[in-house]
Amino acid sequence: MRNNSNRIALIYDSETGNTERIAYLIKDNMTDYQVDVFSARDISIAHFAEYDFFILGTPTWRKGYLAVHWADFFDDFSRIDFKGKTIALFGVGDQECFNRTFLDGMGQLAGVVVSNHANLIGKWPTEGYYHDFSLADNGDGYFMGLGLDESNQAEQTEVRVIGWTKQISSELQAQALL
Repeated sequence: MRNNSNRIALIYDSETGNTERIAYLIKDNMTDYQVDVFSARDISIAHFAEYDFFILGTPTWRKGYLAVHWADFFDDFSRIDFKGKTIALFGVGDQECFNRTFLDGMGQLAGVVVSNHANLIGKWPTEGYYHDFSLADNGDGYFMGLGLDESNQAEQTEVRVIGWTKQISSELQAQALL
């Protein structure tokens, strides 16, 4: 591993401020790492060459859409080779109003990083969520990353973030031993 193995780029997009707030909550809970936070509106392909570890976050907007800055960057993002990169994902959605597209933004990001050879960590149980369909749902009882619902389960956000950041910290530490 390069000498930046303790650095994480956390890249988020946020339409209402929820995803941004959660990004900083995640950063605050990743105390063993230097977490550099970027808005998706400010990133380029070059950011992905500077780090080995990433946390990517997005809301799902309206009926299954990525937030605007991820959508604008998506073509370039889709061409990045993530071989040798480790990525964790988090998504924010509304499982009540949009129960057939819950966390689809995260699912779209997951589709790219998995197809482009990333080591995906941080899968999160679907238990406790009520949705009919999600691109982020593996179908095996897990989302491709942390799922959050600020509209219907905001009281669970902090507990879920704490649990998830402990989980991905353990996964990163285990990976470093290889």
